[in-house]
Parts: sequence; C-alpha cells; structure tokens
Amino acid sequence: MNELERAMKSLSDARIRKYERALKLHSDEQKRHNKRSKMTTGREQYPRPSSWAVRPDFDPFHVRSRAHVYSHAIQKAIASGSYVVRGPVNFEVEKPGGGTRQITSFGIPDEAVSRNTYAGLMNKNRALLSSRSYAYRNDLNVFDAIDYVSREWRVNSRLYLAEFDLNDYFGSIRHEYIMKSIKDLRLYMTVREKQLCERFMRAPRIESPDVSLRTTAVGVPQGTSLSLLLANVALTPLDRQLERLQIGFARFSDDLLMWGTNYDAISRAVDHVHAWSEASGVQLSIDKSPGIRIMTRSPLPSAEMRVVESTQFLSHTVTMRSVDVGPKPLADLKSRVRVLIYANLLREVVHSSQDLSRLKDGTDRDYVTLVSQLRRLLYGALSESQVRRLSRTPYIPRIYYSGKVANHPILSGSQAWQEFDQWLAQQVWLALRKRKLLLQRQGFNEPCVPWDCRPQDLYEVRLFSSIDKSPVDAQLPSAARMSKVIRRSTALHGTKIAEKPAEAY
Repeated sequence: MNELERAMKSLSDARIRKYERALKLHSDEQKRHNKRSKMTTGREQYPRPSSWAVRPDFDPFHVRSRAHVYSHAIQKAIASGSYVVRGPVNFEVEKPGGGTRQITSFGIPDEAVSRNTYAGLMNKNRALLSSRSYAYRNDLNVFDAIDYVSREWRVNSRLYLAEFDLNDYFGSIRHEYIMKSIKDLRLYMTVREKQLCERFMRAPRIESPDVSLRTTAVGVPQGTSLSLLLANVALTPLDRQLERLQIGFARFSDDLLMWGTNYDAISRAVDHVHAWSEASGVQLSIDKSPGIRIMTRSPLPSAEMRVVESTQFLSHTVTMRSVDVGPKPLADLKSRVRVLIYANLLREVVHSSQDLSRLKDGTDRDYVTLVSQLRRLLYGALSESQVRRLSRTPYIPRIYYSGKVANHPILSGSQAWQEFDQWLAQQVWLALRKRKLLLQRQGFNEPCVPWDCRPQDLYEVRLFSSIDKSPVDAQLPSAARMSKVIRRSTALHGTKIAEKPAEAY
C-alpha cells in the first residue's frame, strides 16, 4: 500500500467514524426521549451527508473500497502533469462576530493529495516559518500562543498593545503574492509540489464542469490541508518584519496580537501590517482591529490614549497577570447546558407527556440522565469518581483530556469556572423546582430525589441503583474541579494533553 492510498483510507475511515458517531448520538437521543415521554415516537432515520451523493469520490465507503484504483490513476496524472483538482462542495459556517464563512470540502482523493503535499512541505519548511505563528502546526498549538502571551506580559506593568484581524483572508489573498512569498522565502519545494499548490489554489470554487471557474487568481479554498500551509506562507513576510522590530507578537492564522514597551516600534509594526494588507490584497477588519492601546494593570490610570486591562485573544481573556476563559466560550457552553436541562427536565412536563415510571422509588431518573450528559460535556470521557481521584492524587498520568473544560488548560485560576458552577447549580435547581410544581399540578405528589435539595447540595447528591443498590454518580459535575486537574496535568505534561491527535483536517 503506497502513501497516497494509505491517506485515502485514513481520510475515509475518519469520515465514516464521524458519521457513525453522529448516528449513535441521534439514536441515543431518540431512545432517551422515548423513555422520558408517554408518547413514543418511531425511529427517525438519520440522513447521510448530502455531499456523499454529489460524486462517488465524496462517499468514504466507495473511496475506501477503491483506494488502490484512485491512487494509481492520480499518481499517473501527477507524473504526466495532467492532474486536475475537481470542484468542491461548499457549505456555510456561522462566524462568532456574525455573518458566515464559506468552507469547501473536496473529494477524498483530492484531499489525500493535498494532505500528503502539506505534510511533506511542512516537514521540510517548518524551521523557515516564524516561531510566533501558532496555527496549522503539529509542533505548536493555540494553548502555546496563550501561554507565550501570558508569560511575556507578566514581567511588565504597562505595554503598548495592537490587535488586528484580517477580513476574508482565505477568500481575498492574491495568488501572485503567495507565489512571490514562496520564492522570496526560498522554501524547499520541488517543481511537482509547486504545481500541486497552484492547482489547488486555482481549483473550482464549486462542483461544476465549467473549467473557466478555475481562472481566478484570488483566494484559496478554506477546507483543504494545503491551504493551511499557504495561509502561513503568505503571512511569513509580515512575521519576519515584526521580528526585526524586536517587539512581542503572536499570530494564530489571521488573528494578530502585537505588544511592546516602545511606542515607536509598535507604530512601525502597525505600518508594516497596513503595507502587507496593500501588497496581499487582504483588507483589515475594522471592527476587530482597535489599533494601538495601552495595556496596564488595574486600577486604570489616566493616559494619553485608550487604556485597557484585558483583551480577548483566541477565546481567552488575557490581562497583565492572568488568563481566564473568554466570554464567548462561556456563553456557548451555557447555551448548550440550557438545552440539556430543558430536554431532560422540562420538555415532557410542559407538554404533559412525562412518563411517571421515570420517578418510581423516589428517584428522578431524568435528573440522573441530565447529570450524565453534563458530565460528558464538561469532563469528556472521565467519570465523577475519576475526576475526584485525579484532583487528590500527587501525580497525574499523561492522558488525552476531552470536554469543554479541557479547551482551556493554561488558566491562571478557576474563578470563571467557580462562577460557572454556581450558575449551573442555580439553573438545575430552578428547573427541578419548576418540574416539581408542574408535576404536582398534573397529580403527582410523591417526594423525589433531588427535588428538595438546595443548589449547593446538588454537588453532593447520593443515589443508589434500584437493581443492585450500588452507588450511582448523581453529583453535578464541577468545572472548577476539572479545571484544577487540567492545570496540574498541563504543568506535568504540557499543553499537548488537551490536543486531540489529528486524524484528518
């Protein structure tokens, strides 16, 4: 099995696993709903991804079974110079600040070519890229960027700060500028690799037989592995100019944060950013680029320009002395929690369809299901007993952590998570109280655990199985406790503990 065939099978397996996980979650939710409700619904078929029907090369089952055929044909086409990238399927993804971002999904054989080309070029040219560029690399990640910024700022009490965000970077970068950057940086690249880069840059924007769509000289498809390398290459000249100014900076894709104690150096750095924008064709996002400000510790002193004590960078709130969870991930997490609370505790009682067998023996089994889902959301694969044990043990083994809390492994403390725990207990307690009142109006007047608990007691609820009397994990999960485990594990093993091993882009 050659390298290209192996990549196709790996990509196919990854897409099949993703589909099967979604299928399992859909089936499990249907089963949970039928247990909660007196009105049982039939099994609703979970649809296959619509892109699989566009062409056979989008169907992972088909590609996996014929990977050797695709591999032979593509290698022959690449060797003869006749290889052509087929059109992708486009879909929209909502952006945090509003609007949408277009993501392209190429056929599995084309993505395998892109992935192998990206891996080969990255291995040869990693040392030529800036060490302060943290996106799309297997040696650095987003947590390293936050850690670097935090450590650099701690030694200062006042800094000049400049932030910039690029508007539609992947859609507006000029091909001419990318190729010029490749030449100026003298990247290690064969003629065949250069041809493949050009073919993917000029790939059709949609799945269509119209070849004329490939003549555009602006933008790279966002959604294929090779575009990640090209994105870093095009910004490397700017990185080099910032390094020569001897200022601090960190860049993750098109998010750029710069700082220093010398106003003149920061001012020249801003000029370099604007000059790069003109040369590359990429416009700056005015709403997300506030310009130069003074970063200082509270209380905020009077100053000649706008003074701030914190900034938002890569979903974190960063100050001169601390790193905390940003407001956007917290808001998203709370929204997800509200959905789980309503689905498990309120939806059926609001519609008078609650199956009362879920409340027999004085135990609210829907509450137990809710706790299990919340634990999965916050802890990932860990149980409550495992998290409590890891929080007490002097040594934590190196394992991969999933769950929402693990997305923030380098926080200075757990203040945000402690406040979240208080909010979580309050929300669940309010839902339980409303659930009890609605069921009483419907004629159910028996006591049930944990309806009469106080909010803080929900973190210590003890229940036992009605079958074998074994203890059941019914305590609300604690984000602050999990954060303590994550921070200690990060101190022992580094930020890789929170980075999922890559299967495919």
